[in-house]
Amino acid sequence: SKDVMHQMALKFGKPIKLCQQELGADDSVVKEFLDFWKDGYVMKDRQTGCMLICMAMKLELLDSAMEIHHGSTFAFAKAHGADEAMAQQIIDIVHGCTTTYPAAETNDPCQRAVNVAMCFKADVHKLNWAPDVELLVADFLAESQ
Repeated sequence: SKDVMHQMALKFGKPIKLCQQELGADDSVVKEFLDFWKDGYVMKDRQTGCMLICMAMKLELLDSAMEIHHGSTFAFAKAHGADEAMAQQIIDIVHGCTTTYPAAETNDPCQRAVNVAMCFKADVHKLNWAPDVELLVADFLAESQ
């Protein structure tokens, strides 16, 4: 549901400032993150992919091989309001996207993260689960004050 994705996106965004500092990323990367859920928005900056990896690592959603950690991701989804079926569907979507863009085909994990994220977004939009962008950005900015 949109509400679950809203809560997950807010929580996923928590480590953004820390990752921005660690990676020395500029504010355009934060803007890409804020624009991510806009219908039709295409994320292009590989630095944003590096940020996504950093944030997912801080939230313990990736394993040591930089692949989705199914148990942690399932728990993350459930903690933000997903029932078991939705949590499993989220994992299935991410797994499908990581299969579409296998690590072996690119030596650039940051670009792969961008590709996987855009694939995930497209599938979430198809399910009509994408969060309301204006509400999400307002909540994100309010929480980051």
